[in-house]
Amino acid sequence: GKHTAATLAEIRELVAAGAVILEGTGAGPVASPAAAEKEKEKKRRSRKKGGASQSPSVPPPPVAVRDDHVKDFERQLLERLRASVAAGEAWEAKASSVRANAGAGALPPLEDVERLVKEASGIPATLEGAAELAEAAGEARRWAERAQSCLKGKHLTRRGANAPPPALAHAERLVRDAGKFSVAVKELAALQERVAEAKAWGERADAAVETWREPGAEATFAEIMVDHDRFGLELPAAVDVRACVAALEWEREARDALGRRRLRASSDEVSRGAAKPRDGAPDEVLDEASDGTPELSVLEDLRTRASDLDADILEEMEQSLVEEVNARLDACVAWTARVDACFDGGDKRGALERERESARVGSAASLGASTREGGGSERAGAGGSERAGPIGGSIGSKAKPVSAERAAAEARALAGKRPTPEAVRALVEAGKKLP
Repeated sequence: GKHTAATLAEIRELVAAGAVILEGTGAGPVASPAAAEKEKEKKRRSRKKGGASQSPSVPPPPVAVRDDHVKDFERQLLERLRASVAAGEAWEAKASSVRANAGAGALPPLEDVERLVKEASGIPATLEGAAELAEAAGEARRWAERAQSCLKGKHLTRRGANAPPPALAHAERLVRDAGKFSVAVKELAALQERVAEAKAWGERADAAVETWREPGAEATFAEIMVDHDRFGLELPAAVDVRACVAALEWEREARDALGRRRLRASSDEVSRGAAKPRDGAPDEVLDEASDGTPELSVLEDLRTRASDLDADILEEMEQSLVEEVNARLDACVAWTARVDACFDGGDKRGALERERESARVGSAASLGASTREGGGSERAGAGGSERAGPIGGSIGSKAKPVSAERAAAEARALAGKRPTPEAVRALVEAGKKLP
């Protein structure tokens, strides 16, 4: 397993023993020969009594050695141990002060705790409180990284694509989690302020959504969304704001496509009855129709986007615009169906006529080839080299040509079913009048 460094108390004992052995300090007075002999006799008597009642053996005290037996590296090792003890004691004093301040409510900054943890990693000893400080600093640092993702404006994935910003609920949960820290994180105050501003923004957005049909709402929403992007958070009210903005943009583009101009009815006009505002508003914005024929692709795009709008928002939109877009598209679809029905039928009848004409030409060609083959055989038989073969067999194996009367009748029937020039001109004129 991984090696565990000795504790500071164990290193102190080693330093004390090393000082006795290498420097002869702290060994006490040297015993006389008589006393030494007496001690030996006492040990022999205790061995005769048996080892059952003996107390655990105590390691002999260290004995000093002569200076000429001490090596330089041993003295250096003793000095290193003493330096470790001094550094460890100083570190434990600072750590104890940090813990005491944290207990009193004065949380130390995360950066100071991380410096203490880094300093402890350079001392070759297991220090009291080092593991707890390292765990607290690591947890606070991970929290700070998550908080930074909420404080930044734009986020990128590993592949460089824009990532969605974190939600407001995530930031609020981070603020609650920071309450259990024993260290102070500078991002906490900034995140708390950001959450408070985001909630205030949500109240503004809700008020704007309630009045989104009033004049100037689009400019208000644009200003609100600029502030939203600055937060770096996805706020719940932003969904409703985007829905209202999409509806207002749709109305503006539909109005431009349909050639309508926006007019403002004055209070006097409303009082005279010249203008009829929606819902009785005296300064309602009215539409004035003007000439304009939009492209079919524009109308189709408007219909597709209208189907993607929020159902509640769609009900509050200008229904005259929605109905006119749908009516114009329906007219175009109906006209296209008439054209397809007219020309698709003519194409089918023309294909049938071409097929029958091809069959008549093929039959005539087969007949001519058979006749030439039969004549050649008769001429060869007259020369005495070959006998003439029968002609009837070749003619009987081919399809009979269509009679002239039948072909004329089919031509007259097809001519009656083809679109007449008058019908085509009518379709063209109707197409010019499409909205």
